[in-house]
Amino acid sequence: MVRFLLRKEPAVIGTGLLFTVGLSMIYGDDFIAGIVALSLAALWGIAAWLLSKGLEEQRPKELTKLKYARIETYKREKRRYLFWKFSIPTVILTVWALGALFAIHKRDSKEEEDVLRSLTASVVPPPSGNVLLTVFSFTNHGGADIGKRQIICNDHLIVGNEGQSTIRGLGSEMTHEEYFPVHSGGDVTSDPCLLPLHSYLDPNRIECADVELLMEYVLVDQPKTMKRKSFRFLGRKFGTAFSWIQISVSEPGSECEPYVKQPIPSP
Repeated sequence: MVRFLLRKEPAVIGTGLLFTVGLSMIYGDDFIAGIVALSLAALWGIAAWLLSKGLEEQRPKELTKLKYARIETYKREKRRYLFWKFSIPTVILTVWALGALFAIHKRDSKEEEDVLRSLTASVVPPPSGNVLLTVFSFTNHGGADIGKRQIICNDHLIVGNEGQSTIRGLGSEMTHEEYFPVHSGGDVTSDPCLLPLHSYLDPNRIECADVELLMEYVLVDQPKTMKRKSFRFLGRKFGTAFSWIQISVSEPGSECEPYVKQPIPSP
């Protein structure tokens, strides 16, 4: 059975089919089985070539008489034989390596897309009514762990003091990075990133806040690839309560504009 599989026709057909199956498995996200199939195809092809009649026919016959012309011919035939002996395995290993690189790239792209698509954000208003103590949270519903990251609050417009005080386009960027992992499957990272605005506004007199939340992060398995995802939240005061809703990041202008009033002129 083994000898039959190592013949030229079965080997060519079998390695081709196994290689195709391996690539199909990788493309279908079954990376381990795909790599195994590619490795088996490479080993099968190399073994079949090293034991093939075609390679054996390239082997030069050993010298029986030490004639100079025959020695030179033997050397040329030996070099040609060695070239064919090792060139085919080299080509097979090169194809295997390219297949493995494709598998790694496919796996990394899948992880990136999965985490980016599954990353969500939410708002937890403070019970004290201090809007600037609002906690913004990111939840990793993806299948890979998030590593180093930074949360940035970009303030489209914040209005307070009955429309007399505004903050527009002031980013309260975090001054430190977090390195502990946010695990896959629902782990959370949070931060009250509006807190640095305490020196600009009375937190108890804010009527409207339009905030874009940006998270820059890398995956634990891909520490050199930076990814970004943004969310936008609109908060408004209704009576004594301040509530937040999520809005489109690409929404033009700001729904806080109607809250802005002209400053009262001095008498």
